[in-house]
Amino acid sequence: MARCRIRSGRQGGRARQAAARARHLLLAVGAGAALSVAGAVGLWFLPARERSQSGLIAGLGTQTWRVSMEEWGFGRRAYTLLMVGPPPGTPVPARPPAVPARLRAEVEKAVKEIIRADPRVESERLRIPAWALVPEPPDAGASWSALVSGWPLPCLRGVQSPAGERWAVPVGRGAVWPRDFLPLAPWWPGLLADSVLLGLPWLLAPAVGRGVRAGVRRRRNRCPRCGYDLRSSPGRCPECGALNADAGPMDEEQNG
Repeated sequence: MARCRIRSGRQGGRARQAAARARHLLLAVGAGAALSVAGAVGLWFLPARERSQSGLIAGLGTQTWRVSMEEWGFGRRAYTLLMVGPPPGTPVPARPPAVPARLRAEVEKAVKEIIRADPRVESERLRIPAWALVPEPPDAGASWSALVSGWPLPCLRGVQSPAGERWAVPVGRGAVWPRDFLPLAPWWPGLLADSVLLGLPWLLAPAVGRGVRAGVRRRRNRCPRCGYDLRSSPGRCPECGALNADAGPMDEEQNG
């Protein structure tokens, strides 16, 4: 009966430790998510100073598209596709083919050709980012744009299409897209990555604190686990039974 009680007590202690670790992990990820969203919103209210702008105009199939990437402030970017119209002398179809995959492939092909001819950073920025979902091609003269905010990865996204702005709100009067709009929809890959990266300090803080506390206790000749005075028993702590790593074989034999 005593052995069964001891085993059940140990299993209950392990279950409580596992539950505590799971709670700590969830709290760390939640804190990281809250920090990433708050940081993405805060970045949008910083002074907007344009850092770089890249663009190209290329004939893609039967249409002419203008592709541009804008970056301003810190962690704030926008990717825009503007259909200017068909090249001169090209018959205008009744409606552009609604094949997003084909449009994305044509844009990526045009960007690769630009990079091959001009391998600068400005050209590299024209690559379609993962957060810029390519929609159904709009009518001539229309545009589609996506903007994001967040650090170290974008975690909030907004979209502008011919139907209007989605998942974004204007900041101030006379707001101009995309510079003066605040994205609100989560971009889940970036949000999850930011939550883990920003939650790491919450996960590591207890272990670092325990290590620092154990080191201070060892220097004071105390048990690193419970803080008991080990001057009279340097080998093993009589309070919690923990072995002293600094003790020699003779000390352990004396305590035994």
